[in-house]
Amino acid sequence: MLFCFQVAGCEVASCKIGEVISLDGGNDQKINSFSLIPHEFFEDAESKWKGRIKRIHIDDVFTAVQKAAEVLHIAVGLCNSTLSIHVCMFGLLFMQH
Repeated sequence: MLFCFQVAGCEVASCKIGEVISLDGGNDQKINSFSLIPHEFFEDAESKWKGRIKRIHIDDVFTAVQKAAEVLHIAVGLCNSTLSIHVCMFGLLFMQH
């Protein structure tokens, strides 16, 4: 009797886990990629959880991570542009002296 109860409990737990985790690798869960950010950055940050949990359970997290990646890409682009402008201005000032 106790054994049957334990087996039934394990089956329920197994079903609940199966509803949350992704057994197929989550094909709809691609690692972010942006031209100005090294791919390894996103691989390190996202590969630990993407594809392991079904997206339906953490869709808000996916949206937040995607937006943060886009903002990071824009910020790096702005820094690169600003740095280029400063380098060019310094070069022009240096050439005038």
